[in-house]
Amino acid sequence: MLQQLRLFFTALEYLTRLRKPQWVGFDATWLPQSMSYLPVVGAVVGLSSALVFWLTLQLLPSNLAILAAIASGLLITGALHEDGLADTCDALGAGGTRERMLTIMQDSRVGTYGVLGLVAMLLARFLSLDWLPAPWVMFGLVVAHTWSRIGPLALMASLSHVRSTGPSKARAATTDVGWRAVAIGIGWGLLLLLGCLLVLMQAGHPWWIVAPLCAGAGLGLLASVLTGMWAAQRLGGYTGDTLGAAQQAGELVCYLAMVAIARNWSGA
Repeated sequence: MLQQLRLFFTALEYLTRLRKPQWVGFDATWLPQSMSYLPVVGAVVGLSSALVFWLTLQLLPSNLAILAAIASGLLITGALHEDGLADTCDALGAGGTRERMLTIMQDSRVGTYGVLGLVAMLLARFLSLDWLPAPWVMFGLVVAHTWSRIGPLALMASLSHVRSTGPSKARAATTDVGWRAVAIGIGWGLLLLLGCLLVLMQAGHPWWIVAPLCAGAGLGLLASVLTGMWAAQRLGGYTGDTLGAAQQAGELVCYLAMVAIARNWSGA
């Protein structure tokens, strides 16, 4: 149990701006092992964003509460995945040879494609959440942040990192991730959905009210995997940036799926 706590805190510090307790320590071999907690880190981000949304909603309109929730997620993660999305858009948008795209991806500056992709993603995320009723925003934030991080686990397990040599923070953490981590990640995601179901039923809702969350989780996972595979086809593998882009795609599709169901759902 103590080692599992170490792995969780290792993943939390690696993927967010939150700091682990000093007693945890650090070992480089823990990084790939800690990736099975990627969905749990997502749940922490989602729960924090949902809490910010609920607190802000007590004082301000829902659209401003949604902006506060999105901003809190960006602050907690340091916009890690959004940065990956922007770099991926710049590289794949510019096109050219594989080497040229990888060089563009390593550039710390954000270009036109990156700005457009980032603005479109954030705007679509806001509009999707703004359409949903407040309770679904809270549940949606938690589910989307959790399940959109399972896709990158599958990409790590099934693909190779593009850069086999040279310094790479992402390669050190992801190259030894196997399908066991994917199975564990899915287990965490299913446990979260079960928790949502129990909370909803405790509030007096029928069990099938969790259907939009399940649909969003499944379609978000699929979108995340397909995005990563498409990028890998262009680049010959994954990078930390394309994993971030995959997470972003999965999160957005989760919200869109919930909207598509909720707009025809009289109980939403």
